Amino acid sequence: MAIDFPATSGQATDGSYTHTASGITWAWDGTTWKAQGVTASYVLPTASATVLGGVKVGTGLSINSSTGILTATGGGGGSYTDSDVDTHLNTSTAAGGEVLSWNATTSDYDWVAQSGGSGTGTPTITWTLTANGSSDYIFSGDGFPTPQNDPTLYLIRGQTYKFTNNTGGHPFRIQSTTATPGGGTQYNSGVTNQDASGASNQTLTFVVPMDAPDTLYYQCTAHPAMFGTINILTQGSSGVTGLGSRSVVSATTAQLADNAAGDISITAYKSYSLLSIKPSVAAWVTLYVDAASRTADVNRVQGADPAPDAGVIAEVITTAAATEVKMSPGVLGWHQDGGNDAVNTVFCKVVNKSGSPATIDVELKVVQLEA
Repeated sequence: MAIDFPATSGQATDGSYTHTASGITWAWDGTTWKAQGVTASYVLPTASATVLGGVKVGTGLSINSSTGILTATGGGGGSYTDSDVDTHLNTSTAAGGEVLSWNATTSDYDWVAQSGGSGTGTPTITWTLTANGSSDYIFSGDGFPTPQNDPTLYLIRGQTYKFTNNTGGHPFRIQSTTATPGGGTQYNSGVTNQDASGASNQTLTFVVPMDAPDTLYYQCTAHPAMFGTINILTQGSSGVTGLGSRSVVSATTAQLADNAAGDISITAYKSYSLLSIKPSVAAWVTLYVDAASRTADVNRVQGADPAPDAGVIAEVITTAAATEVKMSPGVLGWHQDGGNDAVNTVFCKVVNKSGSPATIDVELKVVQLEA
């Protein structure tokens, strides 16, 4: 604010020559004007939606007229103490590094562990499982923009993952071996509530050990087709490090008569290096890029070569049970379906060559090439 001081030429320099502006008296000392103090008062208006002004004091607060300090007048005897705060917080579950959040059930707040109670601030990943009949688990939740059937999972050592089983049945197990009727070998290190029941919506919790193997599996213990691969990764200072390990994926046909064909879909990757094919009995197994190629190839006889553009990735013919046919060099496999490139399904045709009716489990050993 500018002050329009009077002329000082010829005026006294002992402070007796003064000028008052906006309630403040100024004295001339021959060199400068010096403020002598406030001689009037100004009332700051109360602030509102339309008026600029001072602090608007609401219910439960007051301003001390002598000190100007704002204090609470309710519940704290003139101050807002720690105990006043604690009455509105659930502090009994608090641990270092945890996050305070609205609990959505009451008018108060709650401490929520973000890392399975470890207090490190690392988030817990939670997935909800439903089922596609007895053929697939359906995963939804963190990291899945849309539900996925039997997806390949990527877990990080030292972090916590929860699998809430809402399938209505289909016990959920983490295991160290591939799918078998009745379930493979349990992997129990870091696992709470193994074989979590879907009949009662149980949750399996997995805190991934630092020494966990690179590849594990999940399976319904009652239905081998409800199966998937778990890749275990290590997180370094700059993110997740390390190449993915080879994994085994599989699916099982319905019972096929001798020399009868059946179609199965094996969940793997959008593109991969195929290392081997292993049918459980003697069989003719053919892998395709998409379902249309498999349909178009239905009448080709054994021993006839497919056309170069027929969409055949690889095929093997075995004469004994559980024969693993190695691909040397490895075969590049990839998939699309109806113009959709984001397909992780291996389209497979299986012909029973065992000499008797059989269900045939087909195992593929693969290394992922595309995220």
